[in-house]
Amino acid sequence: MKNLLLITIVFPPEAGGGTIRVAKNAKYLPCHGWSVAVVTSTPPKGVTGTVELPQVRVYRAPRLEVIGLLSKCAGALRTLLALLRRPRSGEGGGQRPGPGQPAVAPRRRLADYVFIPDDKVIWAPLACLWALCAVLRHRPGVIYSTSPSPSTHLVGYLVASVARLPWVIEFRDPWIFNPFRVPRPYGWMERLEQRLEERVLRRADHVVVTSEEYKRDFLARYPGLAADRISFIPNGFDLDDFAEVAPHPFDRFTIVHTGTFYEARSSVPFLEGVALALSREPRLAGQLQVVFAGVRDETTAAAVERLSLQGVVTQVGVVPHRQSIAYLAGAQLLLLVPGPGDGTMPGKTYEYLAVRRPILALCEEGVVSRLVTSTGSGCVVEPEDVAAIADAVIACYDARSTGALERDVACEAALAQFDRREIARKTARLLDTLVAGRG
Repeated sequence: MKNLLLITIVFPPEAGGGTIRVAKNAKYLPCHGWSVAVVTSTPPKGVTGTVELPQVRVYRAPRLEVIGLLSKCAGALRTLLALLRRPRSGEGGGQRPGPGQPAVAPRRRLADYVFIPDDKVIWAPLACLWALCAVLRHRPGVIYSTSPSPSTHLVGYLVASVARLPWVIEFRDPWIFNPFRVPRPYGWMERLEQRLEERVLRRADHVVVTSEEYKRDFLARYPGLAADRISFIPNGFDLDDFAEVAPHPFDRFTIVHTGTFYEARSSVPFLEGVALALSREPRLAGQLQVVFAGVRDETTAAAVERLSLQGVVTQVGVVPHRQSIAYLAGAQLLLLVPGPGDGTMPGKTYEYLAVRRPILALCEEGVVSRLVTSTGSGCVVEPEDVAAIADAVIACYDARSTGALERDVACEAALAQFDRREIARKTARLLDTLVAGRG
């Protein structure tokens, strides 16, 4: 067995989309000759449980939640200023967003002024110490750091340099050209972060991305970066997660969305489309429901109240992974809202494909639209086109009632490449190549 040291900010028992890819690689890489040790952070308060990967050694560096304290202080200051400020004549404050507009615009976070590259950088120094201890005990042949937090790559950079080991850097989300990223408030901060990105890219022995579009963007941004140093390894699904999971019994035509809405990823246009569909087609009354499984979203709650959808829309909150799969399997239609960027591909897309339920994707032309269209898995609608969303909801409801929608599910050949076992095999082959090149 060869040894791999994997560096990630999140790992089970902490839940969320960011943990799944890492946990599945840790689960299946041993099948291909790679023993895995993980350097991660302590889970947040309230998160309990054990890691169901007994073959994986986990090192947890304390996660210091300084940003939470700073945010509370900033929130108190904003509240005080709001109380002292008198509204000017003619100021609205009660205006509601127009059709297709998010209820809340993306806000600059306090971390944008304080931390580079992100607030997890406070964790990085301790993570470096834990990782160096793991190097001495585990004797890895390769260091592997994976986002979403760029701070993990700073840890990988330092540890790989000190230990003089080959280093793989994995971008599940882009760094500087992430479509969800808000530019830094000051030019010097932006330039510093860009130099950090360039430094880690040039130091890494290999770069892994989760979409071909991300590879294209990196090569365009850094012309000196050789194309053979970047590999596209997609996200996927684990068939073990679907074993013996009974579909949740819904008593109405049910549209399910799993995951979190944040910043530019909004549920508002879809909800406005649902409200328009109900107004156009009274026969849908009492026959249609929408279930959001994930972190409860205030913007969604406000839109539900504004559009009088209280009897239609339910936010069930965060549920266990297998429960979310049960919701997907029991739904008649799955809602997918990737957000901006033609390379943005949420990891849950592949689980949507795996349960073989029809998908309504609200996205521009890009990797998601091509995947849904090429596999015959559903329909694609412009994300801000409320009228077209309403038409799609009605059409999907009618197709379901006649059984026509079921004939457009993804084919087995297209799904095979997204099996987590196959993804681990590709990752292991890449690691083998790196070790052989150093031999």
